[in-house]
Amino acid sequence: MKHARPISLILLADIQVGEYGINKIHNVNIRKVSDEVIAFTKTIISQLINNHGRPSKDNLYALFALGDIASKAEESEYEIVCQQLLIIAIKLRIPLKRIFLCPGNHDFSFKVDGDEKFKSYFNFYNYFYSNKLNKTFNYLTDALSFSDDERSFYTKEFVENRYERKLVNHQPSKLNYFAIDSESGLEVLSFNSAYKCNKDESYGHIPLTDIVTNLDNYDQLENVEPDNVRIAIGHHSFEA
Repeated sequence: MKHARPISLILLADIQVGEYGINKIHNVNIRKVSDEVIAFTKTIISQLINNHGRPSKDNLYALFALGDIASKAEESEYEIVCQQLLIIAIKLRIPLKRIFLCPGNHDFSFKVDGDEKFKSYFNFYNYFYSNKLNKTFNYLTDALSFSDDERSFYTKEFVENRYERKLVNHQPSKLNYFAIDSESGLEVLSFNSAYKCNKDESYGHIPLTDIVTNLDNYDQLENVEPDNVRIAIGHHSFEA
């Protein structure tokens, strides 16, 4: 196989930052990195390194944030999520092209209907994959005193060769996308399983018909190779 190097997949879900979850935030100052955020991420990083070794060119990591990363889909919660994901990425040398996101039922607001219910998550998603993330990096630098190597990784390698996420089936409001990382050989098809959730039905699913339809588009995309590892992700279960 062309991509023979080992890769560790970090699956992070249901942390529900905010009122319900691991990091309970009330009137949080988004420009100050809390001790809870630092402790939480350091614990994850330490466990991963102990189990899978330190990151290197021959020991790659990829990060999947698989939904319910916020409690109430509020902007302040996603600011904390950005901090957590970025700390993990920098410490484990995970470039942006190997960070994959999808929403869950805690990532939309019950206060509005239609596509607007994912507005906060969509803003977070666009922020995380843009140069605006530099603001979060600056907050973290002041709080954590990143090493020279870590700062160099962020400024040079983190955003280098940023992949193009292709929205599938022309449904940008669903936040479905397809991404390829040629370095690791990962192909990821991400589904928004909470798209049809509402006030009466708070749990979602991914119809198998959606998967079949989108899989048919794989071979029409550029850079697809037979030895690549193909992964479909979503917060909820796949159902017929």
